Amino acid sequence: MVIVGKIKVFLCILLTVVLIMPVCNAFTDMDSNHWAYETVNFMTEKGILSGFTDGSFRPDDYISREQFATILSKTVEYANIELPINTENSWTFNDCVDVDNSRWSYKYIQKAFNVMGKSEGKNNGCYFEPDALMSREEVAKIMVNAKGLGKEEPDYSLLNKFSDKTGIDGSYQKYVAIAVRNGIMSGNANGTFDPKKNLTRAQIASLMSKLLDNGKNSKVDVISQKYVKIYEFSDGLAKVENNKGKYGYINEKGEEVIPPIYDAIIYDWISSDSLLGVMKEGKYGYINKEGKEVIPCIYDDIGALAEGLVRIKSNGEWGYIDKNGNQVIPFIYDDAGDFSDGLASAKSNGKYGYIDKEGNEVIPFIYDDAWGFSEGLANVKSNDKWGYIDKNENKIIPFIYDDTSYFWEGKSEAKKDGKWGLIDKNGNEVVPFIYDEFWDVPR
Repeated sequence: MVIVGKIKVFLCILLTVVLIMPVCNAFTDMDSNHWAYETVNFMTEKGILSGFTDGSFRPDDYISREQFATILSKTVEYANIELPINTENSWTFNDCVDVDNSRWSYKYIQKAFNVMGKSEGKNNGCYFEPDALMSREEVAKIMVNAKGLGKEEPDYSLLNKFSDKTGIDGSYQKYVAIAVRNGIMSGNANGTFDPKKNLTRAQIASLMSKLLDNGKNSKVDVISQKYVKIYEFSDGLAKVENNKGKYGYINEKGEEVIPPIYDAIIYDWISSDSLLGVMKEGKYGYINKEGKEVIPCIYDDIGALAEGLVRIKSNGEWGYIDKNGNQVIPFIYDDAGDFSDGLASAKSNGKYGYIDKEGNEVIPFIYDDAWGFSEGLANVKSNDKWGYIDKNENKIIPFIYDDTSYFWEGKSEAKKDGKWGLIDKNGNEVVPFIYDEFWDVPR
């Protein structure tokens, strides 16, 4: 469709808009040791970014909503295109009570409002909050909408790679999952996403630079000549894909830290040990940040490194090994989950139960399906209905639901009579069961 092509053009030139002030070629507050030095210099030379009249760039200054709106609206005007219509917005720009036509950013906010929407920080009316800072989860939503990806089916399992996934607000989970899958955003080397963290000018430069499809997707031109896709830089490293469909990692100088020899990267730096789940020639294993195989690529499938153990599939059966590749729990299970709260779900003889880190059966194998524990409760399925149990197998929430999710911040999505709602840890209805889709349920 024409609109798709226009959206691509929009993203390719997004960074050709001047951020705040006229361009200057040297910055007094950034030297070659700064992690974003090459990115900022490259983009400044191309007229994409600019600094301030005092010769500074102020890389650690936070970006406000109106500054972000200015970038979007100027890009739209330059490209003579319209941003995708975000049908989730129930408010219009004219409803905003805190932006009048005397504000310098009025026309920019007006143009960008369609994809940015009102501020999530206020619920009693339509407030744009132009001076409010931008969080990572908020930017994820805006970028997904700007790219026209808001209707994609999210893969929520991608959030499991983040140790702070419970900190991602329910209204943003969908967008973070889509952003991660499409390489718009990733996480940090310590396995976190930092959803509430505000974004700085330097971080915006790094995030936006990779959206250019014209070979100017990195700190230096030579990087983009070798790769068809470069993902978000995090702690000095970025995942890359070459023209053979192989994945690896580069640093900010474009040097290959981990050569692109892997068919897939399954888990991106999700543990404190900074191990990376990879697939090579159809087999799975783990490597460290130097590219050394810590767990060899000889297994049929792998899970996340969770609480010191990794679930591994070999010869059709699941078991657990430690981060050094030593077998801890035998390969005897039909299915297995990652450890959480000291227990893991496992399947034996067609039924699910729970085991501890020594492989002892803690909760009998009597359930049709089972998820991991979260906030002391696990959702399990029996007689085609879902409910919740504690670690002593006490039935805390009755088995009356068609489907369920995990608890975080004391609440969980659940489905009953074909509709989704929200319940608390006592099974009380917090949000009524009126929603058709999981991600539409407000938290």
